[in-house]
Amino acid sequence: MPEPTKRSELLSAIDSLLESASPLPAPAERRRLREAHGFTQEQLAQALRVRRPTVSAWEAGKAEPRQPEREAYGRLLGRLAELHSAAPATPERHREDTTASVAQESSPDRTVTPTAYERMFTTLRHSAWRLESRSRYAWHERRPEYRAFADGRHVDWDVQSEWCRNRRAQTALGKRFERVRVIDDPYTECQLYLLLQNSPRNAVSGEDVRFLTRAEADELELPREDFWIFDARTVARLRFDDRDETDGIELITDPAEVLRYAQVREAAWHRAVSQERMADTLGV
Repeated sequence: MPEPTKRSELLSAIDSLLESASPLPAPAERRRLREAHGFTQEQLAQALRVRRPTVSAWEAGKAEPRQPEREAYGRLLGRLAELHSAAPATPERHREDTTASVAQESSPDRTVTPTAYERMFTTLRHSAWRLESRSRYAWHERRPEYRAFADGRHVDWDVQSEWCRNRRAQTALGKRFERVRVIDDPYTECQLYLLLQNSPRNAVSGEDVRFLTRAEADELELPREDFWIFDARTVARLRFDDRDETDGIELITDPAEVLRYAQVREAAWHRAVSQERMADTLGV
């Protein structure tokens, strides 16, 4: 056997051996895990920097990924298996418009279950945008990070928490997560915490967080509501009780109503400034 041919075959054999040391789930399971989490083949292809037909071939068993894509693909599938190990088999084709499936879990007054609400942060296709207009949030004030901030102690964020990892996984697929937070004058302790401590955590997790003063929000005639807009098609409006506790999530899908919230988003996003600029404005 000629030396160059022998060398090539030996290297190919070593590559195959190395790849076999990191087995992947069966092709059908790869597809199930992807669909269980609401990802499309296009999104995976974009994240792994391959073509969509390549992902399709991996899921059909017609081809196997090679390094370095294999390692990244295996890591993703491993994480999805942890999240969806007990998930039932999914339909043959993932429903791209997830609004209808979430709406099925809403009550006559349009309140959606917390589980359905959380699922919207992975089944969205393009973007999620939030307006936060309250002066305080009871949920935040119960967090140990908030108590450390209030006591003047160092706040040590776990940026490897499930929430942070999930946000980074979604933004790696090209999805956008954006917020505008309104700051009163004088600002509350909770608002200062969100500005100085919570927002940097959100930023390192892939979110774009910006700020408006209350005077600017009132000038723009922004509603004093808290809501998320998903893919410019669905609004999840957060309700609060008189103790500043979350008191349900209302799902809004009527196009005319959604358009009103989209107009709020455009006005707020145009005027909002970065965390650093707002901190400088407030002198904190």
